[in-house]
Amino acid sequence: MKQRRRQELKTNELSIYLQQVYEFLVRNSTYVVGGVVVVALIIIVATMNTRSQHRAKADAMNRIRAIQSGEAVQD
Repeated sequence: MKQRRRQELKTNELSIYLQQVYEFLVRNSTYVVGGVVVVALIIIVATMNTRSQHRAKADAMNRIRAIQSGEAVQD
């Protein structure tokens, strides 16, 4: 009996919590969506920046190798 009552109380707490989360998201949906978009843009820009840096390092290493081997360097 006690165990069933405890389970009911836990279920009610979860239900109340989920309802509060839902109400928060409904009230602040614009901010939530805006925040998700901003985070996505930050991730995209960081990824593009990292790729660009790796590409620049690879190009520099290729130029160094070309210079060391005596080949003509093309810009």
